[in-house]
This record gives sequence, C-alpha cells and structure tokens, in this order.
Amino acid sequence: MFVLGVSPNSCIKHTVLDGCHLGFQVVVLTDATRETNNKPDDSPHALQEMADAGAFPANIGDIEMAAPAS
Repeated sequence: MFVLGVSPNSCIKHTVLDGCHLGFQVVVLTDATRETNNKPDDSPHALQEMADAGAFPANIGDIEMAAPAS
C-alpha cells in the first residue's frame, strides 16, 4: 500500500499505522507528502513512529526504479 498526502503527523500517520496493524506492507512516499507541522519536529517523529510500526519510507524515484521494465 502506497501512502502520500498532507500532514504526516496526523492523516498520513493514522492511515499508515492502520495499514500496518491490518497486515499490509506500507510504503510512505515521503517526497509526495506536505508537512503541516504544529511543532518543527512533528513530521520526523511521525515518520519514526510509522517506521517503528513496519512502514517503509521511500521516494517516488525508488518505486520507479524497482518497477519491472515493460
């Protein structure tokens, strides 16, 4: 499951944590997210929490490179 969007410290985090808890392999596309922090370290803490739950941080380029050639 690929996740991207706005606000890593709330909306994205909860979607990712739910996906991990339900057994999905979750990839957070960090370069396709937009930070809306209340505090400067909100997003790094949220990303760490997601990684601790089993999510994988990646960039869109990482996914393109891993895709099989057609």
